[in-house]
Amino acid sequence: YTVRRYDPASGEIDIDIAWHDGGLASDWASAARPGAVVHVAGPPGGLIVPPTYDRYLLAGDITALPAVARWLEEMPRTARGWAFVEVADASQEIELWAPEGVEVRWLHRG
Repeated sequence: YTVRRYDPASGEIDIDIAWHDGGLASDWASAARPGAVVHVAGPPGGLIVPPTYDRYLLAGDITALPAVARWLEEMPRTARGWAFVEVADASQEIELWAPEGVEVRWLHRG
């Protein structure tokens, strides 16, 4: 899971969860209902990547998809590079907002 957006004015937070069998967050999300109470702590810090690199390389599987999506959204629009995401098949692909110079490649298992 990845925090995709936080709006301090409204107190809203959007959390993107990659659903997969046996995932702690995906199991919780599958059972959650409107009005359910959730406690959120963090952020734990994370890695800050400078927006000045010549090229970027992102790679991950379905569990990294929310993080890859957020990185692509937050990159400078002038960024160049590649993003490789491994998924089971086309049904797990989502729309991504990558900079024009970043090539996104979906890798289907098998």
